[in-house]
Amino acid sequence: MAYVMVDIESDGPISGDYSMVSFGAVIVEPGLSRTFYGKLRPISEKWIAEALKVSGFNRDDVLKFDDPAEVMRRFDAWLKENVKDRPMFYRRQQWLRLAIHQLVLPPLSHQEPIWVQFDEPRFSLQGLSQGYVSQL
Repeated sequence: MAYVMVDIESDGPISGDYSMVSFGAVIVEPGLSRTFYGKLRPISEKWIAEALKVSGFNRDDVLKFDDPAEVMRRFDAWLKENVKDRPMFYRRQQWLRLAIHQLVLPPLSHQEPIWVQFDEPRFSLQGLSQGYVSQL
């Protein structure tokens, strides 16, 4: 089983009302060398400048980002290249789960992934190894 750590940045607090503007993923293994990063153009007209500032972006920046469906297709290809069995995703946000289920899983040949959400707000790879997670 491949362990995939994911994290996202958004332009507001609520998935569906606001947009995921970037996300990254890494296969959890020594070296952490298999990574993915995508920047997504917003799908909503709602946004909060302070939320964008956290990731170092502004509204003009994110409007130039890639089409979200294309980013998810690239993520799908990255997963197929790097995960040969059932993936186990670790994340703190509901956003990525929603995007993967809508845009990636239907064409994926993988089994249904396992999703794990962090209990500890200050998560680290050390926390992963110590098991500070709970299965959804």
